[in-house]
Amino acid sequence: MKSGKRHQSGTQSSPALCYNRTGNVDGNVTLPALCSMFIESCQDGVILTVRAFPKTKRNEVRIESDDCLKVYVTQVPEKGKANEAIRKQIAQSLNLRVSQIELLHGETSQQKKFLLRNASAEEIQIIIEGIKSAGDGN
Repeated sequence: MKSGKRHQSGTQSSPALCYNRTGNVDGNVTLPALCSMFIESCQDGVILTVRAFPKTKRNEVRIESDDCLKVYVTQVPEKGKANEAIRKQIAQSLNLRVSQIELLHGETSQQKKFLLRNASAEEIQIIIEGIKSAGDGN
């Protein structure tokens, strides 16, 4: 059995790189309760948990009443096409390059975890709060 390859959280990093979901990152930054539900800081950047909805009418990222980050894409879920479309949609919505986004867990699941390389939790939090605010106005 190879150690370090698969962990419960789906990350492939060494132990203690990622912090818990309390929102407390290294004792210095506290994320709002909303963001701490799906943002985790780690040494390589940020781990983002999303709920994926392939084969929808439009591509978008939304936060709805259950405070879950939802990614909607028009691509069908076959041969990784929807996962690639989700990566692109996350990149566009969070102002990142697609190359910064890596799927860590949930290749065939609706619940997915992505590593956002070289991103800060604070920057992602601000963008996500903007997405939440834009959705509240509709």
